[in-house]
Amino acid sequence: SDSTLNSEDDSRSSSDSGSESDSGSASSDEESSSDTCSAGGPTWFHGRVPLAKNDDQHWLSDLQCYVRSECVEAFTVKSVDFSEFGAQESETVGQVGIRCVFCAQANPDDRARGHVVFPSSISEIHQNVNDLMRRHFNMCPWMPKDSRKMYKSVRGFSSKADANANTYWADAARELGLVDIFGGGVRFWRDPTMETPADLLTRNSIQRKSLSILKPEDKSNMTDFLFLLLSQMQRCEFSIIDQQKGRRSLKVKKVGFPGVECIHCAKNGAYGRYFPISSKVFGDSTAPSLHTHEMACKWCPDEVKSSLSYLHHRVIYQKSELRGGWKKRFYEELWERLHSPQNSKKKSESDDESGLESGGEGADENACESSSGDDSSKVPEEHIENANSESESDNEVGDLIASAALWLCTQDDEEEKKMKRGRIAREAPTPASRIVQKFAVGGRGRGIVTRPKRRRLIHF
Repeated sequence: SDSTLNSEDDSRSSSDSGSESDSGSASSDEESSSDTCSAGGPTWFHGRVPLAKNDDQHWLSDLQCYVRSECVEAFTVKSVDFSEFGAQESETVGQVGIRCVFCAQANPDDRARGHVVFPSSISEIHQNVNDLMRRHFNMCPWMPKDSRKMYKSVRGFSSKADANANTYWADAARELGLVDIFGGGVRFWRDPTMETPADLLTRNSIQRKSLSILKPEDKSNMTDFLFLLLSQMQRCEFSIIDQQKGRRSLKVKKVGFPGVECIHCAKNGAYGRYFPISSKVFGDSTAPSLHTHEMACKWCPDEVKSSLSYLHHRVIYQKSELRGGWKKRFYEELWERLHSPQNSKKKSESDDESGLESGGEGADENACESSSGDDSSKVPEEHIENANSESESDNEVGDLIASAALWLCTQDDEEEKKMKRGRIAREAPTPASRIVQKFAVGGRGRGIVTRPKRRRLIHF
């Protein structure tokens, strides 16, 4: 037994010394082992990572931002840490705790008491870090002088946190890969050092797909939340199957009508298909429905869901940085992009054709002059006939549109006349012959006592 304890102490001291040599500061120290523990159940990851995220400055106080980035870290308890925490191994090993990064670099026997806390759920991480700020960092023996000086200065002139800070703490923890486990405690369900969709957006390195409805230049014209949400969508068309399913979002159910669908469930039943009938409907009702679907879609990766929840906090301050009316302009452009995906190709082809025609005018004229009149006159006549037929069809369509517009105008005029006549009739004064004089003699007004025409004989 003594030999086993010594081996555990040696492995623990070697791991601690390795962590000291590898990391110079807690803010840049992000280690994660690829080892996973799955004892007949879900797979959990080991690792250590700071709590800081890119959007902390917008939701948390200056003191909380400094503590999350420089003073605390989330770590996984291993078997070598068993004797340090004094708890049962079955209850501690594999769970995620929050600890002081300065004490973590010290010898296990010399670490200060209360330098580590184990949150029972993600929602308690906020309170656990606040407890460390109140009870530990003021007397931490391993905090460097520069860090202590910065901690005190930030604490004295710190701004207040946002009212929704509690929600942000929980969403940021999920973004790190933390999840609540049954029976209490928190664990890493993914590698905490791997980049998430939100991190990829921050680095502007999202890979586009062929059926994507977005372009790289769209990112500067919208919020990161909307960009990530629409990145999970691709273009689709209304089909006969959609008619059989009875899609309620499309009033005119025409086969081939363009829409958007979820890329995750496109091959798994195609449940997330939406067909907005206008750009305004797309922005007002379809976009919230897309968010609801992604959060409930069982094929959508969990990291995408957590990133959507995390990026939703950016919407408030990113809206103020965008130009006024950005939402309307973007959805109008997206609407045109969905309904005319070949516009850009047609424009480029027409530009090329016009360039060829302008460049070859002299050659065509010389060729026509040198050639005989019979052969050269055939091609222009065909073009002229085609142009005439096209112009006639355009004129017919124009006449139909004009007649429809005239009919609508006459209908509107008749409705206005009817409404005007009714208004005049209601506002006209009542004729004198129809006015009932309630209090005149012989009248039938309310409360008037009239005399009978025949006198009643009274016998004494």
